[in-house]
Amino acid sequence: NPIVDKKKFTAHDVKKRHKTMKPACLWQQGTMMDLDVILSDSSEVPTGWPALTTTNDNTEQQFDNINQATILASWTQQNLILGGKPHDPNSKASFLSIMMGSHTDQEMNRRNTTLDFQLTDAIWNNETHVYAHLRLQRRVNKNRKPRNEDVLVKQMVLTRHRKRKKNRDVKSLINSEKDEEEANKVHDSSILTQASLNKTHDQLLLYIKPSLTIQFVELGTMDLPPRNSMPKQFADHMDWYDGETNEMDGDGWLYYPILYNSEFWISYGSLKEVNGTMKESVVDVTLEPVPMWKWQLQSGMVDNQRKQESFTGEE
Repeated sequence: NPIVDKKKFTAHDVKKRHKTMKPACLWQQGTMMDLDVILSDSSEVPTGWPALTTTNDNTEQQFDNINQATILASWTQQNLILGGKPHDPNSKASFLSIMMGSHTDQEMNRRNTTLDFQLTDAIWNNETHVYAHLRLQRRVNKNRKPRNEDVLVKQMVLTRHRKRKKNRDVKSLINSEKDEEEANKVHDSSILTQASLNKTHDQLLLYIKPSLTIQFVELGTMDLPPRNSMPKQFADHMDWYDGETNEMDGDGWLYYPILYNSEFWISYGSLKEVNGTMKESVVDVTLEPVPMWKWQLQSGMVDNQRKQESFTGEE
């Protein structure tokens, strides 16, 4: 396409052009992929990896006060197939089969494991979080090195802060046998342990999640609106490739496969408090495909829950 001077276009021209610049996945269906997952106590991407594909402004992800990262655990999965394999290559997918995610065989994209790891002083002293770094890379010809368009790098946080209200029952604080036994124990001096023992004031404590669920969101042949008018429930979870931009507004219109960190099944009761008495932890990791309708339903419910938490000051 010839280079076009943007100043010559009217608002009507821009709107018309955007109709032809529908977003499309950067990688084709059937692309072979490999996934690396590294758990670390640093927000910095692992050595040798490209930078994050999309910078996240989440305050939890900016919370990091350590000098040297510690690799806690790792997991590698190969031979993943974007979109899976058609059950019958000669058959056409109906709208219903695409919505239900039943037109293709996705069993090769279902993986799971359990990662055990030791906690570090930086975590016990509330200086950082436990981060999951993900690198999804498509297979390329051996004659060339992977480029930016071949690699998706994301970051997910496995810990979160919650406020624990102070104990307002003064009598129970003085007379409780359990509290007396707790007070007589020899405790470590970590910041989170001391905060956990302080029941007379509100405390912001750190909790670790029991699982990491990584979902491949299957959009199928669904037509998405232009990037500038993308609904927020889609846009918030998409990573755009800006190496190839349209000539109208300079925005990229190709997106990477959607990798979503689902916390739909994580309840308050399943969160474990982190302090110096927790020497190690376990995280169940699941990789699974999910149809678009199910992803929208579950992610919408999680987003609404987070909004409620922000109003009540729980987070």
